[in-house]
Amino acid sequence: MIVTRVTNESGRSFNIRLVRKGDRYGLNDCLTHDKDEPLVEFYDATYEQDARFDLGRGQFVSRYNLGTLTGKGPWGHDHRRSPRGIDLCGHEPAWKISGVNVVEALAAVDGALAALHSGN
Repeated sequence: MIVTRVTNESGRSFNIRLVRKGDRYGLNDCLTHDKDEPLVEFYDATYEQDARFDLGRGQFVSRYNLGTLTGKGPWGHDHRRSPRGIDLCGHEPAWKISGVNVVEALAAVDGALAALHSGN
């Protein structure tokens, strides 16, 4: 499920997708997420109506375990506290999001998870 859209400092928008256990993901949604920890995906929304990519999502850019972004995983740190943001794909300068974008994205993920757990 797309939980929010953030726009970086260059004006590029990204759709943020939450992938929970049992959800389909990957190329043509050919995989099923089988872990308890959710995934957070980033799609370049410039291409959300382009049939070459995931219609309604855009061009896939990157995917992270939620713990990697929040510092709860062994290889991550809390990106909500980092003003630098994240280079979603190091060789593509347009695919960088700011620290504010990270905070917005993770707040939307937290809100979606809370709503799902409360049954709303």
